[in-house]
Amino acid sequence: MSLLKQWKKAFVELLKSPIITVENGLILKIEYRNEYGELHRIPGIGPAFIEYYENGNVSYEEYYVNDERHRLKGPACISYHENGEIRCEGYWVKDERHRLDGPADIWYYENGNISCESYWVNDERHRLDGPAIISYHENGNMRYEEYWVDNKKHRLEGPAYIEYYENGNVYCEEYCVNGKRHRLEGPAFIRYYENGNIRYEEYWVDNKKHRLDSPAIIRYYENGNIHYEQYWVNDERHKLDSPANIFGIMKMVTYVMKHIGLTVRDID
Repeated sequence: MSLLKQWKKAFVELLKSPIITVENGLILKIEYRNEYGELHRIPGIGPAFIEYYENGNVSYEEYYVNDERHRLKGPACISYHENGEIRCEGYWVKDERHRLDGPADIWYYENGNISCESYWVNDERHRLDGPAIISYHENGNMRYEEYWVDNKKHRLEGPAYIEYYENGNVYCEEYCVNGKRHRLEGPAFIRYYENGNIRYEEYWVDNKKHRLDSPAIIRYYENGNIHYEQYWVNDERHKLDSPANIFGIMKMVTYVMKHIGLTVRDID
């Protein structure tokens, strides 16, 4: 398209009258539509949809081309807190979440700090050089991070999901490969007490609770002592030479002793 034709098209767009919705003397929203009734406006001119708070501040802006969210230079969706600060920015191309040079979704706290970032390519969560989702506590410390490749939770060199306490200590870790809980050398899911001690660990292979010759689930007291153990093979409780659920047996023995009036001292 020649430069003259582009200029004429933009000029025609400028002349189009928007659809304005007013209630009780206040503008609620403004829409730009084409001859087919689709939300449409040249992105370089401005958003095709604008919504307002009662105080007159903009609540939401969306850029549409022929009823598809679309903008090449900047976010296609922008929402605002009532105080005017940006709440969320979403990058869309041809109605798909998409951005190559940064996160496609960015959420902000009201104080302006980033709340969450997520990376999308062609409407799929995807990032090769770091976590595809990063969430933050309001104080700026990381809340959790997730690694995604081709819309599947995936990471080979470490946990694909890491969540943190507000003080920065790790809360839990999850190992995933191609969207499945999976780890051959060590537990695939680990949760920690706030002091850093392990609270429980679970062994998974190919999205199944699985471990040979040792418990697949181990839970600990905060002092590090074992609380109970469970044995699993191929996602089924399993132990040939002793109970599969040590904690369950202990509870049953304790119940029977209490019922007949025995204590540990009586046994000794």
